[in-house]
Amino acid sequence: MPAADNDQNTLVFASFQLEESRRQLFHQSNKLEVSDRVFDFLALLLRNPGELVDKDTLLEQLWPGQFVSEASLSRLVSDTRQLLASCDADNDFIHTVRGKGFRFNPAIAICRENTVPSESVAVSEKHWRYFAVASLGLLLATLLLWQPWHTRNPAEVFAGHGQKVLVLPVHVRTGDDQDSWVEYGVMTMLARQLQAYRDLTLIDPKSVISGLAQIGFQHSQNNAEKFQQVCGALGCDVLLVAQLQVEDGNPVLEYSLYRDKTRSPSYRFVNEDIFQAAQMLTEHALSQLVPSSKQRLELKPFYSDDATANQNFAFGVSALYHTDYPAAEAYLKLALERKENFHWASAYMAHTLYALGELQQSKALVDKLEQQVLNDRLRLFLGNLRSNLAYVDGELQASQAISLELIPLAKKLGDYEMLGNLLMNTGSTWTALGDSGKAQDYLRQALSVYKEHHYPLREAQALFNLGNALHISSENSPEVIDLYQEAAALFRQFNATAYQAYAMAGMGEFKRNAGRFEESRQLFTQVAELYREVGDEEGMLLTETELAELALKQGELKVAEQHALLAYEGAGSTFTFARSHASAMLSQIYLNSNQPEKVPALIEERQRYEWFDPRPPAAMIPASYQHLTGNLQEAVDLALAVKQKLGEAEWNESHQKYLDLFEQSLARKQVIAMDYFNGSAK
Repeated sequence: MPAADNDQNTLVFASFQLEESRRQLFHQSNKLEVSDRVFDFLALLLRNPGELVDKDTLLEQLWPGQFVSEASLSRLVSDTRQLLASCDADNDFIHTVRGKGFRFNPAIAICRENTVPSESVAVSEKHWRYFAVASLGLLLATLLLWQPWHTRNPAEVFAGHGQKVLVLPVHVRTGDDQDSWVEYGVMTMLARQLQAYRDLTLIDPKSVISGLAQIGFQHSQNNAEKFQQVCGALGCDVLLVAQLQVEDGNPVLEYSLYRDKTRSPSYRFVNEDIFQAAQMLTEHALSQLVPSSKQRLELKPFYSDDATANQNFAFGVSALYHTDYPAAEAYLKLALERKENFHWASAYMAHTLYALGELQQSKALVDKLEQQVLNDRLRLFLGNLRSNLAYVDGELQASQAISLELIPLAKKLGDYEMLGNLLMNTGSTWTALGDSGKAQDYLRQALSVYKEHHYPLREAQALFNLGNALHISSENSPEVIDLYQEAAALFRQFNATAYQAYAMAGMGEFKRNAGRFEESRQLFTQVAELYREVGDEEGMLLTETELAELALKQGELKVAEQHALLAYEGAGSTFTFARSHASAMLSQIYLNSNQPEKVPALIEERQRYEWFDPRPPAAMIPASYQHLTGNLQEAVDLALAVKQKLGEAEWNESHQKYLDLFEQSLARKQVIAMDYFNGSAK
């Protein structure tokens, strides 16, 4: 059985006390007979108050190394409920999240009482928890956006803020010269990723290599000696030691972390492709080394006069910020059941429904709230949400108009976060309308507001959107990948999984356009997994379209069609941007596979929305269709119309390649065979 936490504390909930150190459960000072597994299950829920603990985690931790069915877990939950109900039948202590797992009832306060002074514990073994408390004043008058809902616990982070990290060259023990690149290649790969994080100081790899030569470093030393020798000489706080070897014919990458006398477990990554194993190692090491950050969100001005409703409201807002939308909906429902006219809970519920893709329900709730007497701050919140709803419906001009109208109110109220949001919304809308110049102007204003007033999570969003704006005008610009990487680093620190996925998707696009197809595929695979983790259906659909474009670039038209159809059919009428994007991709696939009869319906579908993608392959679809079907003058006219729409600032050489080929075909009175995705003659 897994051991309980070493904290010498008692967890108190309702009329129960759970003593972790002695592994005992009491009800009103009466000791209860409890099995080890029931104790561990209850302790696991109590250590994560209000949070979903998924079934996989429970099976893994309660039955380590064993293969058991979910029926065993169901029996355990039933036994635990019966035990608690036998003493207190009035409370529903354990909530089931259908198909996912279980959480302790967030309406029941939990506090931790120290029973014995705790001993000092090595950094890698500490367990920091974020507990709900009985007192409303202590609860969440200021909510800490820290504890992740779908990502690692801060206890798992090996390095702290401001720590100096040194990555050693990989000890290659395969005996194969072809693997020699791993020694410095993986070291450099990980170092490049870590350099993006502001709260870590990475010792430069070049300095490491020269420093190791000066101290006569040898891989043959044991790892504890390596830490003493290397960090003593080069001044590091944390040392990453990795090696590559072969086991049963497969390459195995393994690493450990050292800090003073503390060592992490050894983490092993087995894959036939060493590069993919290296990517896995890099991603895992980042999760161990990057310290979580926190951002404060003031909620007290939004509270009602009901303490329990406020508690559920606070948990709901935290879940929303951490992109756990089902949990946010559940908590906000609890708040509204307790306090029906809790306007701020209703407003955040409307935002949650928007995030879940329930757009009509969100609009109806916004309409209902706006008919009531509201203060300026709530009007501002709802107006911003209405702008977002118009945006996802493809009503870009309306979305922009709402945002611009609200900017003076945000300035008047001194609500700088909302001011930045409105500027960012306006810039993002210009990106969708295809005007990169105006988009960059507004997004840089938003970035400046967020930096000046210390909203680092919003700053990351602005960096990401600025990367998007630059991408449509100069998709191979090095600044694009820098912006995406900086945004991804901040999102990771704030455990904003969905936003991290957005930024990584941008990096995947960049690498795809640069011809680094395998790196791009691996990034999109990670992105899809992150979207699945947070339940972002639209994100998963967009990833299918990105994979379609990757296959198209590699000439795999059938594979590209499969991915694009999944996105197109999955989007339906709910996700208009994903539908429009997939329509464009299918059009390009059918143009390149000489199936023009399928294109007009897709062009008509795209014209239902205001989305405009100014990148040459997408912008030229109507002209390319006319060219393929022999309407050469129409092709030229449509291409010239795109040129006029984009203007000199946005029209580039890649657009011009299409127009040149259309004009050459017209002059020859003959269709020149084209690759309609790349704008080149076949």
